[in-house]
Amino acid sequence: MKGAKNKIDSREFAGWMAFDRIHPIGDGHIDNREAVIADALIHIQGGKTTPKQIIEAFKPSKPTIQTQAEMQAVIRGVI
Repeated sequence: MKGAKNKIDSREFAGWMAFDRIHPIGDGHIDNREAVIADALIHIQGGKTTPKQIIEAFKPSKPTIQTQAEMQAVIRGVI
């Protein structure tokens, strides 16, 4: 914020805040928009999905925490 405050005036900042309310800026919202695009492409090819199904299908799962022994077993399997 400090850097932005030095480069733009309050009027421009207020404009960006208003834009963010209409079209939120951030990765979570980008995923939703991309899901709608993917859904449209699937429908063009005759598929039957919803954007929600697309989001759920590609939503990253929570990473699991491996123990040291599990990591070593994986490495041994690769080598």
